[in-house]
Amino acid sequence: MSDRRAEEIQQAIQKKYAEVSCSVAGKFRYLTGKAGALALAYDPSLLRGPPDEVFEAFCGVGNPFAL
Repeated sequence: MSDRRAEEIQQAIQKKYAEVSCSVAGKFRYLTGKAGALALAYDPSLLRGPPDEVFEAFCGVGNPFAL
């Protein structure tokens, strides 16, 4: 891969995650937020405590505790 192509990829990733830091809405093809945490089998009792705002930026791709 050329240095230029590597730089383009790096910039695209930085741009996406800069946008994600403001809102995950529409940025991923999988569930995000509290629905995403539930879909990944996070313990529902753990998700009831924090306010919903805590989950607004959740964009996890796995739950190591589900194993």
